[in-house]
Amino acid sequence: MHWGLTNKGSKAVALIEPFTSGWRVMMYDMMLVAFLVALAQYAGMTFLDALKNSVQNLALLLALVGGIGIDYSVGG
Repeated sequence: MHWGLTNKGSKAVALIEPFTSGWRVMMYDMMLVAFLVALAQYAGMTFLDALKNSVQNLALLLALVGGIGIDYSVGG
């Protein structure tokens, strides 16, 4: 969803060039999905408990979401 919103209408998924804004969006999304899947496997689908009990997990989630927010706000 994030990639679709920030790709500015270009549907060329296979033609994402390295170090462009589309590449950064793809990397952020892959890191966020991988983190959420790992968190779900670790915590047994109780995301809030896993975030509440671990400052490290919360900090990583906030860093990823913050990075996405900053990259989106400055326009890529």
